[in-house]
Amino acid sequence: MNHYVGGSFYAILEISALAFKQDETPAEVSIFVDNGSSLNGVTEALAERLQLEITEHPDDMMTVRLGYNQTVQRPRRTTFTVMPVPEDKDVPLGMKWLRENNPDIDWERLLLRPRNRT
Repeated sequence: MNHYVGGSFYAILEISALAFKQDETPAEVSIFVDNGSSLNGVTEALAERLQLEITEHPDDMMTVRLGYNQTVQRPRRTTFTVMPVPEDKDVPLGMKWLRENNPDIDWERLLLRPRNRT
């Protein structure tokens, strides 16, 4: 007998990493890869800690639904969206990042590696 499940499944992989601007001291950050997210984000606290330039485009905004029934207004075109991130994480990487980088992910051992491009 075959069994099937309908609907969407999402998987989250948590990673610790170092983030820094060129010639700056690295800062430890917590990242999670979320295949259920369409956005790449960064917390405002991390953006300030790394002294990242934050640009706002109020004329080209979109509404984004976050977890816990929250909605926020964000610029349409960004590299990373400054946003609240759940569970004290710093950076969520969503499908945009997964598509652009196409890493090898071992979900059983929770390992993420760059894909061998040869």
